Amino acid sequence: MANQQLTIDDIQRAISATAPRVRGRKGQKQQKVIAGLLDHMPQLMLKNEINTPLRAAHFIAQIAHESDGFCTNEEYASGRAYEGRKDLGNTKPGYGVLYKGRAVLQCTGYYNYKFYGNLLDLDLVGRPELLLEAEHSCAFTVAYWNQHKLNTYADNNDIRKVTRKINGGYNGLRDRMHYFDKASKILGVRNDKPALLKRGTKGADVKAVQKQLIAHGYNVGIVDGDFGKQTDRAVRVFQSDRGLKVDGKILVDGVTWRALHSEVEANGAH
Repeated sequence: MANQQLTIDDIQRAISATAPRVRGRKGQKQQKVIAGLLDHMPQLMLKNEINTPLRAAHFIAQIAHESDGFCTNEEYASGRAYEGRKDLGNTKPGYGVLYKGRAVLQCTGYYNYKFYGNLLDLDLVGRPELLLEAEHSCAFTVAYWNQHKLNTYADNNDIRKVTRKINGGYNGLRDRMHYFDKASKILGVRNDKPALLKRGTKGADVKAVQKQLIAHGYNVGIVDGDFGKQTDRAVRVFQSDRGLKVDGKILVDGVTWRALHSEVEANGAH
């Protein structure tokens, strides 16, 4: 499953399997949150290109941690700790409590409620409790992911950068990594860091890239598995032609890698 796009069933299965076992009243709440996720999140993820095993594993890991294992879509604390936080837009008394963390990715602070309310055409400033509804909780979470371009960091399998963009630091990193490992096993993601192919790299992956480039009409010279000067030039031209970052590097399962694979497969279908 490592290179293929996911289906709704794949994502639903991964969310369900990643959830920890919880009993009692907390378990009942967890079942409600998960049911809402299963109803709304897979379609939104696919629509917004959170559609590969690696992207989905990072996404699910983050929302699992932020929601306490899918047990809540509202911060347990009162929000008083956010009072007076100008960086969050909490400039008036009561804003910290009113705009405390909500949704499975914890929208926090007046600024975020205003910005994402406008983006989603929801009155989140006047009705912050809307983010407790599964549909809006999921919509905000995917919108936040997109606004911070987190697919890019997920493609690089960089959980630290994904975490920092969400948390502002690395709080709960070990827990996020635990959920990532669980989701990865269900989705078929390799837990080792993908290989980075660049000038000077040798091996079967380089040979595969050379063949793909030739299939698109790019000259790499000899197909020998050696990432030399001609291969480097061909990669850069390919990246430029496709509107990708031009750096002459290819991360296995990354953006340029998938562009080569998907387009070769598409061309082969005609």
